[in-house]
Amino acid sequence: MRNEPKETRELLQVRIDGLNDLGEGLAAGERGLPPIPTTLPGEEVTIEIVSRKRRSFCRVLEISTPSPERILPLCPYFGECSGCQWQHVSYARQLEIKSLGIKEALLPAGIEEERVLPIISSPETLYYRNHARFTVREGVPGFVNRQSRHFVPVTSCLLMNKKINAALESLSGCCAETAHLSIRCGSATGEVLIQPEIKTAGIPTGQSFYHEVLSGHRFQVSAASFFQVNTQGAEKIIEVMGQWVKGSNLLVDSYAGVGTFSLAFSGMAEKVIAVEESSAACQDAARNLDGVKNVRLIKGKAEEVMKETEEHPDVVILDPPRAGCLEEMLRALLTLLPPKIVYVSCNLTTLVRDIKALSPTYKVSEVQPVDLFPYTYHMECVTVLEIR
Repeated sequence: MRNEPKETRELLQVRIDGLNDLGEGLAAGERGLPPIPTTLPGEEVTIEIVSRKRRSFCRVLEISTPSPERILPLCPYFGECSGCQWQHVSYARQLEIKSLGIKEALLPAGIEEERVLPIISSPETLYYRNHARFTVREGVPGFVNRQSRHFVPVTSCLLMNKKINAALESLSGCCAETAHLSIRCGSATGEVLIQPEIKTAGIPTGQSFYHEVLSGHRFQVSAASFFQVNTQGAEKIIEVMGQWVKGSNLLVDSYAGVGTFSLAFSGMAEKVIAVEESSAACQDAARNLDGVKNVRLIKGKAEEVMKETEEHPDVVILDPPRAGCLEEMLRALLTLLPPKIVYVSCNLTTLVRDIKALSPTYKVSEVQPVDLFPYTYHMECVTVLEIR
């Protein structure tokens, strides 16, 4: 009987000389290597190439020369669940890395470094998330590693609000009825929403909405509606935007969601038009804006409403999904020509693309980064564009 050859492990020693836009390490002088997670520039590491297929990835076996910037991760799941990229980096250094990344990403759009303001830190760096999504296997909630697809059961998460962690602990082993679990909470109200309804759970589930208080305003948020995951960080964004929308004659809040910006700025503008496509978010917005006399809510696609409107806004707020604005929306803006556009984005790639499309007519006055997502590579930017 012939012996089958043993599979040879592919081990390499590499030096990290940079980070990609997902916060992963890049090896010096090595082509074709997948990014190396949980590493820092200047480190010498031994890695194992786990796969070179379409989903290529590697894992770190040893850090022979650690960076002086490396710290001990607080989370026991760090590196396994892949939800955090920078638990091994001090928060101050995270902000520096993000600032540099934002400036580099915006250069192709012709935005000089001096127009990018110092990043505003998150008021809280731990337990700040008010929304968590979990995968459930055999009744146990957890996360799936983005690269290996390995399931990691968790009992708590350092980024999640403590109310979410308490619910997670109660549900562990009790939610085999579902494959996915969503837990949301109001950081100011303490209300919890758990979806889907789980009959075997020992705590209330299946709530259709919860409430949150943001910048002094109370919001109803349905299970299907979007809301910023960092409540206190979102208040910082509103402070930044308020400087630019204050005194508007007509403010259009496109992609209005549950009416967050429309309500927050209703006292700063003479008239506000809120535009939202989602039925669930529109119902929330109608409840949240009830009794606010100077706000009109329109249900519809932002690009279609903007294309057909006969109004002449002096400020338009853009807060689109990660995919950015559709071309129709950008064309509508270039026809409508509002003097000022305030663009809120969590995706630098689509932000740059949309700025470029608007650049023949609009110039960027400033970009204000706000860190809503400590310990991850994600970031938020408020970009102000003014007509040339």
